[in-house]
Amino acid sequence: MKNYSGSAGSVGHMRAADVIKLIMAFAVVAIHVRAVYGDAHGYSPAFNWFIELAVPYFFIVSGYLIGNKLDRMATVDEKRAALRSRSGKCLRMFVLWLIIYLPIQIYCYAVGDDPLWKDLVRYPLQVLLWGQSAYAFPLWYLWSMVVYLFIYSRCAGMKNARVWIMSVSALIYLGGWTATHVEFDSQLLNTLLRYFKLLTWPVLIGGMYLMCGMLIKRVLDIGINPPPLIVICCILVSYTLYVVELPWPPLVGGIALFMLAAHVRLPESPAWMWCRKMSMWIYFVHMWVLFLMIVFVGDALSGIYVRAFAVCCVCVAVSALIMSLQRMPRFRWLDRLIN
Repeated sequence: MKNYSGSAGSVGHMRAADVIKLIMAFAVVAIHVRAVYGDAHGYSPAFNWFIELAVPYFFIVSGYLIGNKLDRMATVDEKRAALRSRSGKCLRMFVLWLIIYLPIQIYCYAVGDDPLWKDLVRYPLQVLLWGQSAYAFPLWYLWSMVVYLFIYSRCAGMKNARVWIMSVSALIYLGGWTATHVEFDSQLLNTLLRYFKLLTWPVLIGGMYLMCGMLIKRVLDIGINPPPLIVICCILVSYTLYVVELPWPPLVGGIALFMLAAHVRLPESPAWMWCRKMSMWIYFVHMWVLFLMIVFVGDALSGIYVRAFAVCCVCVAVSALIMSLQRMPRFRWLDRLIN
């Protein structure tokens, strides 16, 4: 376990970040329960806003941790090697989880009406473009990490590379947001924007959050840590942007949550490592749990909050079992699925 002593800007101080990660893992479950059951209006607006901060927050935490490692390296070659190594680990995890979710994809093809040739063409396209397959929605996070860590490794020696990558990703986000929320008089422009979003979202917007986490590390290192009142104001701004349907609520809210974690000081305890591992297992296994509940439970549970709560409970039980197995020598290979 890492040494958790340190200043507000140090990795060690960020114990609260792991607690929030666990909360956000449950938020991801809620997002996908909403998506699978098609009940977009089942949650309250405030809850919908909150759960949408989950994956941006994960990216920001990852960016912060990777940035902390890179900033301690003396040469560009060291940084490039570290970025390629991390990108390779994310790729390995991505492929392993694609294999784990492959039986669900095969089941969906078996019960579907499309011809086999169309399914075989569609599968590699959805993996490469969107970083996911049937019920494997969470995997786009890993695929986005692979893409942007590789890109960053190629331009690590460039001045302000993080800012440039974040800016390009932010423009991609803005283009996709425009396609969803703005209707132009030109039908051609509307069609082009929809195809732009189809080809770039969600994978290519991950860089905005990842680089933001790295930049936050730099900001904290020079002693700039916004007071709690400013952080709370940012949370309110994020929610306001969401309600009035303006861009950037996930970015502003994700940053605010991370800065909130930077202000919370928790005593050293194995509980925070438990929170971190539990959040990762919930994140990666919950779609299997949701799939099995749909197959065997169906609509027996009424109400989207009840369904989300039930999936979360089963995920905690399954994840706790896996974490218990991890402690046994014969099951140490499970570490490779989350590290």
